[in-house]
Amino acid sequence: MSNREQRTYRGVNLRAVGDGTTEPMMLQGYAAIFGSYSHDLGGFREKIKPGAFQRAISEKQDVRFLMNHDPNVVLGRTKSGTLVLREDDKGLFFRVNLPDTQAARDLHTSIGRGDMDQCSFSFKVVDGGQTWGEDKDSSGYFATREVSNVDLFDVSAVTYPAYEDTSVSARELIPAEVRSSVEAKNKSRIVVPTVTREFDLEKYRETHLSLEEQIELRDYLRSILEF
Repeated sequence: MSNREQRTYRGVNLRAVGDGTTEPMMLQGYAAIFGSYSHDLGGFREKIKPGAFQRAISEKQDVRFLMNHDPNVVLGRTKSGTLVLREDDKGLFFRVNLPDTQAARDLHTSIGRGDMDQCSFSFKVVDGGQTWGEDKDSSGYFATREVSNVDLFDVSAVTYPAYEDTSVSARELIPAEVRSSVEAKNKSRIVVPTVTREFDLEKYRETHLSLEEQIELRDYLRSILEF
């Protein structure tokens, strides 16, 4: 499926409720969190904006709940009412009523024990549903993407994170002008020190170089002078 991507979150209060006897087995938690940058997704960092899932929910898109994004293990579905999705101030909340199957019971037990604590969602950004820009932190400039409107395919409990899972490369996703601007700004931040034996680390504290990189550069320059 063209342009399909996945994002994973951990520590999002993924909970197993019910025992399957007096109460139905259910899972609930957040598949996405709004407003904070992801880690590096291969050249850019991303924020999910409030409202990004609202159209998909209002259109009653047929979203599945899976285990590790495996379409052979369907544990809930919005179409049947066994998967409920809603947006709140925090992000995309879900509640799934699990079937009476061995796979569902095993997953419920694993999450209850804390063996699995991560959620992921599979999506596609629709036309006009993203804004590209730039930002910076102590390590330099980076490309940013704010996602505001998506089609949803599935929500999944996952064993391992899949931040970078996408059908297109990061280089194809990032607009050329944003990529070029970020590269130029980072290049302009590089400070080339005067080659002397009195290399002053304090002089370069505010550059993009970490302390280890500054020490490595100093030692390299000294080796050249000694040579």
